[in-house]
Amino acid sequence: MYTTKQQKSASIADESKKHGQRIRRFSKPKFEIQIKRFMMNRVMRPLKQFLNELDLNPCTKPAYDLVLKENIKQAFKGSYPALKIDYTKLILSKGKLPNAPAISVCSPLSGKLIFRWTDNSGLRGTLASDLLFVAVFNRACQRWVFKMDQAVRSDSHYSLDTSAFRGKLVQVYAGFISEDSRRLSSSLYLGEVWVL
Repeated sequence: MYTTKQQKSASIADESKKHGQRIRRFSKPKFEIQIKRFMMNRVMRPLKQFLNELDLNPCTKPAYDLVLKENIKQAFKGSYPALKIDYTKLILSKGKLPNAPAISVCSPLSGKLIFRWTDNSGLRGTLASDLLFVAVFNRACQRWVFKMDQAVRSDSHYSLDTSAFRGKLVQVYAGFISEDSRRLSSSLYLGEVWVL
């Protein structure tokens, strides 16, 4: 029987040395990073194919890995064991292509999200043909819906079928990619919306 935690630890260490095993101890920061990586991977894994489609340079580190790393650094609040993903800081892309101003989303119709924005084609390198991408996440069922190539900048609006999320809260993200896939915007968090 051990009288102190130190004696128990020392005994376990001695046993491990006898068997040639090495004890691995995790400091809190390292353990917290592992937990963050696990949590973020679980949320973002369904987006892997979508993020690969947004990848501007497939010869470099995959877009998924870059975005995952950024989200592990920036998109958490609290500390272990009370860690939570901060969906307002989650990103899906990083780039220099300007987003459309005044982009917004609402659910005025059952099972639909309506996106509206101001067409800023021709300003700071934007083109009317730039493609909108959107991603919608429901936390309760841990499910994403994402679309690309469904609308262009000059359309100024887009309707997304979200009937799978009818009567639920969703987190909504959007951005733009050039038609030739050479320029990409940083994704925008558009807020939490109740789908009718």
